[in-house]
Amino acid sequence: GGEKKRRHQRAVVRLLLVVLGTYQTHCAHCNTQRRSSMSVRPDPNFIPVQDAAPKSGFIKTALEQTSGARGPKGWQLFLGAGVVIFYGFSRLGASNKKRSEQELFERQQRYALVPLLQNEADRVYLMRRKKILEREAQIMRDVPGWQVGASTYYGSRWTPSHVVDGDKNIQKK
Repeated sequence: GGEKKRRHQRAVVRLLLVVLGTYQTHCAHCNTQRRSSMSVRPDPNFIPVQDAAPKSGFIKTALEQTSGARGPKGWQLFLGAGVVIFYGFSRLGASNKKRSEQELFERQQRYALVPLLQNEADRVYLMRRKKILEREAQIMRDVPGWQVGASTYYGSRWTPSHVVDGDKNIQKK
């Protein structure tokens, strides 16, 4: 235990001396002793040795030998995504077509009911108008020259009056 601790302490001291620039190192390239420095300029005598792969190539590791396929290939992902998108758009188009046909069917039903609904609205309008004219005749019977149902506006264009019965009992139905 003690030897390991002493080696560690020596390594730390050596590192500090190198950082401070006071430790002499051995240069393997030029086979000389030189003083370490913190200069950013490269040594002009330094000859770089380039690392390269061995001529026979690197050996296969156990991980490379045992690992299988890492998933689907790119073209398979692209094709799969294309199929899914095509299917989705075809379903969207089919549902749009079905909804359009349903809306057309509902619109045709409404068109078929319009005359019946208009007839009912006209009947209610005439009933209310008749009651209002009767009431107007009763209220204005003492006014000379009053014409029941005559417009109080001057003009040749006919517009239906907004027939709202003042009697709340008639409106309830």
